Amino acid sequence: MTSSGPAVEARRTIIDAAERGAQIAGGDQRYVSLATGALKTVAVELAGHLQPGESASLCVPAEVAHDGRYDPGMVLLLDKRVVIAWFEGTFRVKVRSISFAFSDISEVATATRDRGRLSPHRDAITFTAAGARHEFVLPSRVAQNRLTAMVSDLVSGAVTFG
Repeated sequence: MTSSGPAVEARRTIIDAAERGAQIAGGDQRYVSLATGALKTVAVELAGHLQPGESASLCVPAEVAHDGRYDPGMVLLLDKRVVIAWFEGTFRVKVRSISFAFSDISEVATATRDRGRLSPHRDAITFTAAGARHEFVLPSRVAQNRLTAMVSDLVSGAVTFG
C-alpha cells in the first residue's frame, strides 16, 4: 500500500471502528489509552487485511490467547470477517494476525478469566474457526460489560452494522 488511496482508506476505517469502540466503552480514558497503545503497534498489520471498500463495525483492544499465553493486541470486526492482531516480545517485537469469515465461526461463548491480581475476572470471548478454538480477553472492567456483549454478538453474527 502507498501513502495515499487504499492505505488512507484502511487507516480511516480502523480509526473510525476504534472510535466506535471507545464510544461503547463510554469514553473511559483507561480504555482509550489501551486502544491507542495497541493501535500504535498493530494498525499496519490490521490494515493489511482490509480490502478496498470494506467497512468495519468495531476495533477494540484485547489480550489474545495463543501458545498458552496472552499478548496485547486488537480485534477488528469487519463486514463479514474478524481480524485479530497481537504483538509479542519487548525488544524484538513480532506482530501476528489471523482472520476468519463470520460464516466459518461456530460456538461463540463468553467466559470469565482470572487474569491475575491486577486484572481479575475479565471477560473472554471464545469461538471455534478453522478447526481450532480461539480466545481473546476484553477490558471488561473498563467497558462495564457493554463491550463484551456487543463484540460477542458481532462475532456470532447476531448483530450487524450498516
